[in-house]
Amino acid sequence: MSDEPQTQTKQTPDEIKEEIERTRAELAETVDELTVRLNVKHQAQVKADAAKAAASEKIDGAKSAASDTVAAAKPYQTQIISVAAGLGALVTLLLVLRRVRNRG
Repeated sequence: MSDEPQTQTKQTPDEIKEEIERTRAELAETVDELTVRLNVKHQAQVKADAAKAAASEKIDGAKSAASDTVAAAKPYQTQIISVAAGLGALVTLLLVLRRVRNRG
C-alpha cells in the first residue's frame, strides 16, 4: 500500500504492525476528508457562513460611512435646520398665495 518500492528485506512483525497502523490512520484521514467534502448540508452551512460574514462586513462599512457623514455634517447642523425650516416656510407661503389667488 505504501509508495515505497518493495525490497527483498523481510519486515519484522512489529514493522508490519506499524505499517498497518500507519495505513489505517491514513485511510481514516482520507475517509474523514471525503465525508466532509460530500456532506452537502455542511458545505451549504460553510457557504452560508461565508455569505453572512461578507454581508456583515458590508453592513459595517455602510454604518461607518454613514457615521462619518453624520460627523461631517454635525458642524453644519444649525445651518441645515435653518435652511430646511426656511424652505418649509417658503413652500407654505407659496401654497397660501396660490390658494388666495385662485379664490379671487
